[in-house]
Amino acid sequence: MTVGRRLSLLCASTCLCAAAVVWHGLPSAQAQPGLRTGDTLPPVRVTAPRKRPAARGRTAGRSTARAAPRRLTAPPPSPSAPAVPSESGTGPVRGYVATQSTIGTKSDTPILENPQSISVVGREQLEQQGSQTVAESLRYTAGVVAGSRPGNRFDDIFIRGFGGFGFTAGYVQFLDGLKIQRGVSYAIPSIDPYGLERVEVIKGPASVLYGQSNPGGLVNMVSKRPTEKPFGEVEFQLGSYQRLQAAFDVGGPLDKDGHFLYRVTGLGLDSSTSVDYTDQQRIYFAPALTWRPNADTTLTFLNKYQNDPKSFQPNYLPAQGLLPGRPGVPANPYGRLPTSFYVGDPSHDSYKREYYATGYEFTHRFDDVWTVRQNLRYQHVDSEFYAIPTRGYLNPADPTTLQRVKTAVDETFDGVVVDNQAEARFDTGLVQHKMLFGVDYQYTDARRLLGQAMGVPSLNVLNPVYNLNIPRAAFQTDQTQNNSFLGFYWQDQMKIDRLIVSLAARQDISDIRFNTLTLANGSRSIVDQNDRATTYRAGALYLFDNGLAPYINFSTSFEPAPYISAGNVPLQPMRGEQYEFGVKYKLPGYAAMITASYFDIRQQNVVNPDPANAGFYLQTGEVSSRGFELEAKASLSPNVNVIGSFTYIDAQVTADRMPQNVGKRPFAVPEVTASLWGDYTFRSGPLAGFGLGAGVRYIGDSAGDPANSFFVPSVTLMDAGVHYDFSYLSPDMKGWSARVNANNLFDEEYVAACYALANGCFWGARRSVVASLKKAW
Repeated sequence: MTVGRRLSLLCASTCLCAAAVVWHGLPSAQAQPGLRTGDTLPPVRVTAPRKRPAARGRTAGRSTARAAPRRLTAPPPSPSAPAVPSESGTGPVRGYVATQSTIGTKSDTPILENPQSISVVGREQLEQQGSQTVAESLRYTAGVVAGSRPGNRFDDIFIRGFGGFGFTAGYVQFLDGLKIQRGVSYAIPSIDPYGLERVEVIKGPASVLYGQSNPGGLVNMVSKRPTEKPFGEVEFQLGSYQRLQAAFDVGGPLDKDGHFLYRVTGLGLDSSTSVDYTDQQRIYFAPALTWRPNADTTLTFLNKYQNDPKSFQPNYLPAQGLLPGRPGVPANPYGRLPTSFYVGDPSHDSYKREYYATGYEFTHRFDDVWTVRQNLRYQHVDSEFYAIPTRGYLNPADPTTLQRVKTAVDETFDGVVVDNQAEARFDTGLVQHKMLFGVDYQYTDARRLLGQAMGVPSLNVLNPVYNLNIPRAAFQTDQTQNNSFLGFYWQDQMKIDRLIVSLAARQDISDIRFNTLTLANGSRSIVDQNDRATTYRAGALYLFDNGLAPYINFSTSFEPAPYISAGNVPLQPMRGEQYEFGVKYKLPGYAAMITASYFDIRQQNVVNPDPANAGFYLQTGEVSSRGFELEAKASLSPNVNVIGSFTYIDAQVTADRMPQNVGKRPFAVPEVTASLWGDYTFRSGPLAGFGLGAGVRYIGDSAGDPANSFFVPSVTLMDAGVHYDFSYLSPDMKGWSARVNANNLFDEEYVAACYALANGCFWGARRSVVASLKKAW
């Protein structure tokens, strides 16, 4: 890309920022910097406080849905400073430790009172760790493996041993509690983390509330929302691989009474990558508006537009070129392929994606008992994908030449998802109930043109020749896929003094139609896949006075397989179940939370690509995953934030149509992962204003293919960051701050994951250093 085009992209983003600032008006003298991280629309009260004496020896904050204000994550306000609002389940996280979340129950519930494992990454952690993708934001989260295939094209992750690659990958698929729908193949949205307030992970099956999801868990992204206090920020970034980024975020009230609130967030990115001939470009724009006519009614419109003219995801590469000579991998006299090696052709390859979504969140409280909510989103994606992947070496005995094929995919989809909820709060004797009734519906109309062909010149890895002007593959099939999902669910959260019991059930109705036209001869195939399923969840938790909260739960999952097998036979839905028990501990008087859990998950009807029939899938059997997680987060003072995690997973294939795979580990699932991160900010002395952060991540070895014929070695990675608040230098620089983050600090060259010996390995992300300068008001 020319310098002029790069500057044009940045200037467009800066102009959007300036327009938004002018529209809002100049900040008043009373505007405070940093209100974005501390101010949010207070949650709508859904019931009046019950006049009941507090349980003996128990704080009032623990007996309500709203957590008590945390004392040690920020300096105490001066008498004239405005009061900091309580945390809400969709609002900012003060420090690193969230106390409230909606992800586990679809209502604002203290995390300590939820009988399941939940992790939340807030805005401050996102920034201090320099996360450039949603997947990167979860690198220090227990039970999650992120970065198995790095890049910003898709956010694919493994949770408790369940994930994958390609069409069947475990993508981040929930935004603001609603499913992010996708197309048939590669039309998959990926939201920029700058537009998010928090990223939440619920561990274990969550189908009972959210419908179709895998048994490992799900990730929910929470958008930035309008605020009551005016604020703004402009940020510029420079980084490795010629990274240039400009971003802005402004918001506040539109009228003096605060009935209308707004927020506008935008970003422009242009960057190359560590792989030759690959680039990243992005434009992101997200306006939001809240109308609050009274204390009982709130309507928030959330809109997003994201255009990715270019994005990055590394090629499949043979294990012999990345792990030569390891047990099970043939030797390679020419050594390893460089991490910058590009297997495609720049005159041919491209991936373009345009995504827009519009929707709203509506809440109305009728009285002390009943509250209704409706959340709706419409979304559209256009994507175009042309690639030249490899099928491995022509001759493994002389690994110099890669055979290649070409793929062409043109996709579009339109989707709508709506979730209707009615919540009732009432008592029956000594039992407090928070009961939820819901009906949700999803519909997707997707179309895919697909072409695959041979006849691509092979590539000499010792002397690669590019820009061959390879013609793109002709489209061979035109497939439309119509998905309709209807769910009815019920949940009752019951509290009897310190005992909390949660029961939930759901009925799903899934209808999928595959309509495939073969373009060469005009033949058409129509396959209908109709599934029905009932899922359950039951959990219990007991709150002790000292902050301990042991819990136990059982839950099930349901996930239709939107694929067909050879012969156009529909697949059976994947089903799973989990037993989990653990303990949570909230350190009294501090913003600190520790969660330890043991889980045992089984999934049946596991789907994998059919090795004998390209483009089709088969169900291989059953996978079990059992293990232990430990996660600790603490904001011990205004100066100190700490995260630690440890995960052990014993994952096995327990049934398979290929008997030799039974008892083997699923590919790309490390047995052990561990991480530690700390950030310290100086508030006084000669270093006042400076902050230092550092982290270490350990990723254990993982199987490289279903047969476990070879393993990917373990790796230890270091991350670091430094930040400075210029207001400590001069009062005139109030609101100015700078930050530098380095991921993979020592630039380790490592293999992130493999799923096949011949052509299924990925290099891990190389060192990335990003410096940012921000002005906030």
